[in-house]
Amino acid sequence: MNHSDKPEQETESVFEEAGKEGERAFRRGWWALFALGLLAIGVIGAVSGIQLRRTQLEKTIDFFGADAVAALQSSAVLRLRFDEGSPLAEKMESHDRTIDLAGVPGVGHLRHALLDQRHYDWDTVVEKKIEEQEKQSSDSWVAIELEGTPRGYDPIHETIFWLEMNSGAVGVVGGKGSVQLNSRVAGAVKEHVLMMSNVRLNR
Repeated sequence: MNHSDKPEQETESVFEEAGKEGERAFRRGWWALFALGLLAIGVIGAVSGIQLRRTQLEKTIDFFGADAVAALQSSAVLRLRFDEGSPLAEKMESHDRTIDLAGVPGVGHLRHALLDQRHYDWDTVVEKKIEEQEKQSSDSWVAIELEGTPRGYDPIHETIFWLEMNSGAVGVVGGKGSVQLNSRVAGAVKEHVLMMSNVRLNR
């Protein structure tokens, strides 16, 4: 090998090294893009999960009214009133057959169950005011009375929901009519109402 070949060999070595560096940089860049892609998918998934868990209110606001939904969300008082035929009516702490559940653990779950539009079967709407509908069995009906404005909230208007615990029919007094909870939620709401009532009565 003569001296004249060295510059060419050195040049080829430089190009080879540069090529290897470029390939390594490309790989690093590809992995960085891949990692960013996974991060973006994770963020989108997290946001979607939050949106799915978030209470959906559009249909309930349209059907029950904005004031009724606000009362169900935030009222300081949540009181149940049972009809005279209900076995629980005889045990009520007041003479008007009511029981206040505002401070009972789990009342937030009851509020959420009645608020979320996904909990209703919207094919069961009856366009007749719930207070005018015939009561097949008085012991299965309970009124949910809402009133009182917590500090820092917009004024809560006194609101009464009626719940038929066997069918899961729900309606606001003076509202459009009634709609039934789906069967899974209706059963859970009935059990929850009876459980919380017994907890409150046994305190």
